[in-house]
Parts: sequence; C-alpha cells; structure tokens
Amino acid sequence: MNHLFFDLWKNFVHIIFPNRCIHCQLSLLAEESELCLLCLALLKESELSGNHPYRSKLTGFLANLKVVSGYEFHKGNVIQSVLHDIKYKGNLKMAHLVGYQLYKKFQQELAGVEVVVPVPLHRVKMQSRGYNQAMELIKGFVLPKEVVVLDALTRDKNTATQTNKSRYDRWVNLEEVFVLKNKALLGKNVLLVDDVLTTGATLESCVTALLKGKPNSVVIMTLAVAV
Repeated sequence: MNHLFFDLWKNFVHIIFPNRCIHCQLSLLAEESELCLLCLALLKESELSGNHPYRSKLTGFLANLKVVSGYEFHKGNVIQSVLHDIKYKGNLKMAHLVGYQLYKKFQQELAGVEVVVPVPLHRVKMQSRGYNQAMELIKGFVLPKEVVVLDALTRDKNTATQTNKSRYDRWVNLEEVFVLKNKALLGKNVLLVDDVLTTGATLESCVTALLKGKPNSVVIMTLAVAV
C-alpha cells in the first residue's frame, strides 16, 4: 500500500513539476533521467568511431601518447546540450553519468594508468562556476584504489575565450598558461581529462607542462571532440 502511494505521489509531482529532457525539452517519463530515450539514442549515434581526428596532431610529445574521446561534438547535437548543461547550468549529475559511460567505454585503454589529472580552471573562473567540469567527469569514473586523482596543474593566466580563434591564435593564447605544481609524476602513467577537444591547443599546453614531471606515458581523454 505504501509503495502504491509513493508511486502515485511521484507521478503527481512529475505532472505538476515535469522534468524536461536537456536537449529536446520534452517532458521526461518517470523512468527517464536527464535525456529522453530518443535523445539517448541520438547521443549513442554521436559516439566517435574510427581514427581520432586529432591523434596525429597530438602524438608528437611521447611515442606512446594516446588520445581518446567519447563523442563527436557539433552545433546542435545532443552532446552540445549535455556539455552546456554541465558547464553553465551546474548539472553535476549529468557530468557523473557521462563520466561513468566514458570510463566504461575506454576501460581497456586505461589499463595501467596510475595518476588522473583534470585540466584546471583559472581560480577566477573556478570561484565563479564553483566546480571544475573535468573533475566532475572524473567523479563518475570507477577507479581502482591505487589510482590517484591529482591536481597536478595550475592555470596561471585567465585567458580570453578560445571560441572563434584559429589554431595558431589559440596556441599563442595558451602559451605558458599551465604550470606543473605537483611533480609526483616521475615514471607514472598519467591520464589527462577534459570536457571537449577543439583545436587541441589547451591539451598541448597541458601535456607540455606535464612532461616536466617526466611521466612514463600520457593518455588524453575528453568527453567530446569537435569535428
């Protein structure tokens, strides 16, 4: 009886205060969360397959550098809505959900990783937003106990937005922005995590800083890649 009453109450609340899909904005069914089933299917379709479009540009640092991304990002697709909800609406539940899916997808590629490093935000942006979306993705991972999550990098310059900049301009904008503050990377296999890879300039700058700690290997992982 109590269970029946709870279900009726939950459905009543759902009718009065409907949850909406973060992409199409249609009301979600009681069993749906964050995305409707149709948009979940569209998200599945946006999974990156085949060769990573930026692997050749980012593999000059280390012979065994890996680059993996979960989804293709382009204007108007579901992953854009997911990223927008995470970064600008504080949807940390969504960050943890897609972080978990990302970890499951690349679990085999992450074998041997010992240190996980999020791409940092500048302290001004961190204070304004209240969280680092890269760290929130990591919170969705199911890491072995021996793997350490480390704030190894700091972002010393609050750079202008990277949107609409050329690859060269992005690189100049990010030159010497990231600094290695924790050098406990010597001989370690490191995973660098960010939300989206556009030109690769941010991640190149991060890897340049990480290499000063002399890691054994670096894997770059992003939730999405602009294609």
